[in-house]
Amino acid sequence: MASFQCLGPFLTGSPGQSRSVTPGRRSRLLAALVAHVNTVLSIDQVIGEIWEQDAPAGAAQTVHAHVARLRKDLASHLSGVEARIDWRHPGYVLHTDRAEVDICVFSDLAGDCAEAWPRNPLRAIESGRQALALWRGIPFAGHELGTLGRITRARLEETHLATLETVMDAKLELGLHRQLIGELRELVLAHPFYERFHVQLMIALYRCQRQSEALDAYHSVRRLLQSELGVEPSPQLRETATRVLRQDPVLRAPATSAPVHMMTTWPA
Repeated sequence: MASFQCLGPFLTGSPGQSRSVTPGRRSRLLAALVAHVNTVLSIDQVIGEIWEQDAPAGAAQTVHAHVARLRKDLASHLSGVEARIDWRHPGYVLHTDRAEVDICVFSDLAGDCAEAWPRNPLRAIESGRQALALWRGIPFAGHELGTLGRITRARLEETHLATLETVMDAKLELGLHRQLIGELRELVLAHPFYERFHVQLMIALYRCQRQSEALDAYHSVRRLLQSELGVEPSPQLRETATRVLRQDPVLRAPATSAPVHMMTTWPA
């Protein structure tokens, strides 16, 4: 278990002794340092992260006080873990092993998943499964972040969706369409405007000889997009519906199947 857990509620601590990080200005500073672990953030970046446009007079001295308090907190919460905040001109840096930060582990595994697909679908699924198992919800949940933190949160959420998409594609490639229908129904409910999940659900249904349900799924998302956003489905979504209607051979399942242990599910 990583000592800095950010993929959901913000926690720090040794394995089995994690503590919630209290929201506030210090948590904004810590979140930025953790999100940019082993990278120096200038004092101006840190000030902007904590106060944005409302930095008080003497903000730099207040930053130093916040850092001193964070150092004490980390020393007490992370016994046996090498993690320290150092001054390195022109600012501060959190030094620790990347394996101690769940953001880093998640990003590395998600990157491996993306790199493996489509050449090696089994590897894509396994790396994606490990990455998604780390996801506990909105990154830094319950914390108001500064600009750097918000950028990191947005990037992680996009990476999460992209990894889910890649794993679903890889499982479809391995002929696991029957096992995927339940997962994909959950995904389209959790992310109704992410059209790729609707495409994947339609394909999985069609491959299970459920053509009418695949078309119903298309009409459902079309109504949603029209009523909520006033837009038509994407070309890919419309093309998939047309292929389903025509029973296009391109939608047929590949002549491969995956081992049983690849049928693992995880939270969306």
